[in-house]
Amino acid sequence: MSLKAIHFEQMNRLSFIRLSLIAFAVACFILSHTLFEDSPYENIRILGFIIPIMYLGRRFWFKNYIRWNKNMIILKFHYFSDHSLKFTDIYSLQRLENQLKIKLSSGKVYSFNIENIRPKDISKLNKIIIKYSNAGFYDYRENAYYEGECCSNT
Repeated sequence: MSLKAIHFEQMNRLSFIRLSLIAFAVACFILSHTLFEDSPYENIRILGFIIPIMYLGRRFWFKNYIRWNKNMIILKFHYFSDHSLKFTDIYSLQRLENQLKIKLSSGKVYSFNIENIRPKDISKLNKIIIKYSNAGFYDYRENAYYEGECCSNT
């Protein structure tokens, strides 16, 4: 069985693609209401609606999706359920054989099934959580293997 990837996105970066899509959508609205009014090209207005919907809906395209900034992280494993967590609330991060458990300082525990996810992506997720929070990392697996310099047992 092939391992699934996690799509990572950092929220606080303004990218050239994002700005270009917004400018193109605004241009479609303006052109459809001025130059192309009552012409065969007035349907260009549809692009003005489709572009923002496609851009904002990208979190639903991926089964495993992580989005973060310096204050919070949005974790989505599986298609529809996601969890938004503040980094200041994260108390500990636990890695079991097929699960990742995040414990909050309030005592609430979030458990994520990571059985079919690439180890490299899990390691990257661990790095992000440990970098932005003061969480302790605990690995309870028998054969702990990591890719990268984060979270090694040494």
